Amino acid sequence: MLRQIHLKIYYRFLELISLFRIKEDTSESSLKKCFIYFDYEREFSGHETNISNLDIEYLLDHLDQVKIKTTWFTVGKVIEKYPETLSKIAEKGHEVGSHTYAHVSPKVMDRSTMETDFTNFDSVKFNNKLNVEGFHSPNGQWNISMFNFLIKNKFIYDVIYLPYKGKKISPMKFTFFKQYPIVRLVTVGDDWPLYGAEKSRVEVFEYFKALYDKTKIGDTFGIGFHPWILYSSTEILLGYKDFLSYLTQQKDVIIKPALFFSNAIKNQLVEK
Repeated sequence: MLRQIHLKIYYRFLELISLFRIKEDTSESSLKKCFIYFDYEREFSGHETNISNLDIEYLLDHLDQVKIKTTWFTVGKVIEKYPETLSKIAEKGHEVGSHTYAHVSPKVMDRSTMETDFTNFDSVKFNNKLNVEGFHSPNGQWNISMFNFLIKNKFIYDVIYLPYKGKKISPMKFTFFKQYPIVRLVTVGDDWPLYGAEKSRVEVFEYFKALYDKTKIGDTFGIGFHPWILYSSTEILLGYKDFLSYLTQQKDVIIKPALFFSNAIKNQLVEK
């Protein structure tokens, strides 16, 4: 409990002194801008999982059906063990991002361990001929040292969670003595609160819809999923599918991979 309080204080302090909104200059200002992402961890999540390659193919086929391209933040060890699924993700036009090599948050790594983790992921990425430019830290935990490795390994964006509570949701930049040329996209939430909650299909749908409904026209935001959580309950999987179908019927949103939005704004980073 005490450690959680310290973490909240740490991140709140960094947010107050170092995060600044990027003023977006896009033609989609009259739309919501949403990226759907997956944290693809399998057994390296730290939880008991039981999903197969066929399960991943099923999710990809469904994304084809609803015509949504997404971002898959993938653990390096998953790429090593299940390279065929990563090939299918890329072949179907989805973006592959990094979820670290060993699914360990940079917040709890010392500098040497962090360097090894980034180096190992870069090697796996190269060996599997994957283009990776986005990063999402496990548990959303990050620290200042992480930015040096993001830049060294040519990442252009990462994804963070910020509880905006009604404020405009926009990409951020991080400035701490110097400005880091990393776009920080914001997620409004994921499926984690549903795990083990025994929600019905309708309740699962309403949970995801509530995440979407708290966003406004002009906002840029992500909504996240874990394949192993989706398959932990038939009701979660069905509610997830209902939500994606609902999302594609909305006229006020553009749905693209996270890299699409990052590329659109990365040149707007300027020194404050």
